[in-house]
Amino acid sequence: VEATAAAEGATAQRNTMAADLEDIAADRDAIATERDAIAAERDALLAQLRDTAGAAHVESEERATAAEAVQREMEAMGAELAALHAEREQDDRAGDDFDSDEGGDNDSDSDADAKIRAARSAAVTARREMRQATARHRAEAAEASRAASARLG
Repeated sequence: VEATAAAEGATAQRNTMAADLEDIAADRDAIATERDAIAAERDALLAQLRDTAGAAHVESEERATAAEAVQREMEAMGAELAALHAEREQDDRAGDDFDSDEGGDNDSDSDADAKIRAARSAAVTARREMRQATARHRAEAAEASRAASARLG
């Protein structure tokens, strides 16, 4: 009787240990599955971060190209402005003052002044647009960086 009770106790203990081992194996499998899911999510976030960084880089290059074009345009306007000033000075030295000499309009001076004002206005507008584009780019890059950091946690 005692041997039977001992055998039944050993069998029950063995069954409990087997159930515990099955639970441990199931927990191990669940942990491995969760680890794989986390790794996949990490890889996806890193890929998204690389894509975002790549897109930001392309956009940055496009903006740099646009800024260079604006700079060239401003230099051309500056050269045109200098030429207009030189032309006006030459006219002033030559005594090209139609208002006093002939009673007519001083069209060359007013045309030069209008061109100078237009060139200055265009230069101011170009500088303002470049500053606004730079500010937008910085804000977008900062937002993309914050979003990527938040995703990576």
